Amino acid sequence: MKADSKIKHQTAFLWLRKGLIAVCMLFSMQMVYAQIDGHGPDAWRVVDLEPGESLDVRMGPGMEYPVTGQIAGDARGLRQVTCVPLYTLEIYQRLSAQERFALGQRWCLMQTGDFGVSGWVPQAFIAEDSQ
Repeated sequence: MKADSKIKHQTAFLWLRKGLIAVCMLFSMQMVYAQIDGHGPDAWRVVDLEPGESLDVRMGPGMEYPVTGQIAGDARGLRQVTCVPLYTLEIYQRLSAQERFALGQRWCLMQTGDFGVSGWVPQAFIAEDSQ
């Protein structure tokens, strides 16, 4: 009986240890992500739309994905989660004009300030919100 109990305790400890390792890995991945993509402006705004137009928000980064919502053409205080293709300013500056062109349109995952709308938009329609 004692050997059985000891084995159960050791098994439980191993599972707990594996769980803690998984949680630590998750947090470390998030910190790396923040370092890569967390050096931009805190707020963004919609730009280059005609008065009364809205910016379509898509399910994924591309025109082939369905529209899931819209952001007003004068929206401000947007939050940028990430953009694809993902590159730092240093990497972008090393690319030739031909390599930059080959990347295609950059798409950004955006959220409204109230978190009511989230989705992918072309980067060409967002800019830093300085107010």
